[in-house]
Amino acid sequence: MLFPCAVDWQGKGVSFEIYSEKRDLISSSSFVIHCESRDDDLGGHIVVQGSLYSFKFSPSGWGTTLFHCAVEREGKGLSFEMYNENRDLIGRCEKICLWKVRPDGVAGFAEHWDNPDLYFPWTR
Repeated sequence: MLFPCAVDWQGKGVSFEIYSEKRDLISSSSFVIHCESRDDDLGGHIVVQGSLYSFKFSPSGWGTTLFHCAVEREGKGLSFEMYNENRDLIGRCEKICLWKVRPDGVAGFAEHWDNPDLYFPWTR
């Protein structure tokens, strides 16, 4: 089961969702995520295994919207570029983007692809 990050071209913005499946994270019941852009710090959030974290924002239209997220799970962590308007707005996430916390890191799925096109391994 994957959850979407959807771009709404009627001005409603982009919804970001990240999750973990219960079967993927056997020994942990949660992960922590902290996302921010240059203008917005969304704070830290604990996401219980099998649930999701989401927020909504509007891309600038000038290619400048950038969100970074840090994820921690079982003493491991990583930081990744969750949304880069130049990378994601045209072609990759026109209607749906998918992010998944996995035992080996975080994977991003482009629209209409079953396999991840972006991968960020645990680095700490």
